Amino acid sequence: MSPTTLIPANMAFLSLSLSLYVFGGLLILRIRDRLQLLLGLSFGAVLGVVLFDILPEVAD
Repeated sequence: MSPTTLIPANMAFLSLSLSLYVFGGLLILRIRDRLQLLLGLSFGAVLGVVLFDILPEVAD
């Protein structure tokens, strides 16, 4: 593949990531009163992913 064929795909990923970034920021501004709940949920999800990723390696 030449680099010029990758430009549309790169632009699509760039626009998707930018729109999700803006959407996340607007969502946080909208639900400010439940910010601690959202942070706790995201922390629990990250911790769960880390544990499910590391535990099989520890058991070996």
